[in-house]
Amino acid sequence: MVDAVTRWAFESRGLMRVQLEHSVHNLASCRVAEAAGFVYEGTTRSAYAVPGTTEREDCHIHGRLPTDPGL
Repeated sequence: MVDAVTRWAFESRGLMRVQLEHSVHNLASCRVAEAAGFVYEGTTRSAYAVPGTTEREDCHIHGRLPTDPGL
């Protein structure tokens, strides 16, 4: 699904970049991003507010460009 939406964004909407962010604790989201061809680009510190709490978590950033392999 992530791959299909990303292709649509590049081909139909003309986007030049798609970026995903997820909690560093969400390993499944990391695997989904990488399987869809997104490249891990770094970690943002304390970027995610945990719903219902005052806690914050670090986030991984993954990006994909229309020129990346696999499109």
